[in-house]
Amino acid sequence: MQQLPEKEVIISLLLQPVKKCTNMYLKFIFILITCFISLFTAAQTTQPVGTRNGRPVYNFITLNPKLQYVFIEDKPGNEHPRVGDDVMLRMIGICNNRFLYSSAQLNNGKPAPFSLSQLGFKGDILDALVLMTPGDSIICLVDAEALYDHLNKKLPDFIKPGDKIQYNIRLVSIKRKEELEKERQEAIRKALQEDPKTIIDTIKQNPGKNN
Repeated sequence: MQQLPEKEVIISLLLQPVKKCTNMYLKFIFILITCFISLFTAAQTTQPVGTRNGRPVYNFITLNPKLQYVFIEDKPGNEHPRVGDDVMLRMIGICNNRFLYSSAQLNNGKPAPFSLSQLGFKGDILDALVLMTPGDSIICLVDAEALYDHLNKKLPDFIKPGDKIQYNIRLVSIKRKEELEKERQEAIRKALQEDPKTIIDTIKQNPGKNN
């Protein structure tokens, strides 16, 4: 997950040319600095409680014995995804320093679409996704054995019982199931309108097959 510059670094960089500026430029820079501060304080960012082997350590919240999560960035908002909605996610899955999944790699660098269905198993990340709003970032720890049992697959050699799969997730957008249904009905309507013409064109192109 890309780390944003610290506020202090941005402010110090902006202040370097201040001495050479006129009063008008000073006002402009002051406004710009204020905007940067507002941008960074608009979201609550979770700070690690320490490090282990050079990596940040967070206090995770346990949703159930198979799933833990922590918000890395919590944007203001109250629009949460619901079962039946489609969401666009940026997500990677890692276990024991091996990549299991990357939405960017599979979708040409773009967020990947996911449909939210009912919980599939105890440990399903859906339990954490419904807590998010667009712009939020979380880390989920999923019991690897629970996931592979749900998929009816054996654990890979590099994953042992008790290991956790780490999912780094950013929720990009939500499309409500009502909007999806509306789009589906519109697609059906267009298809019904186009079908007669398609049939006529087919008959004209292949007259011998219909005699």
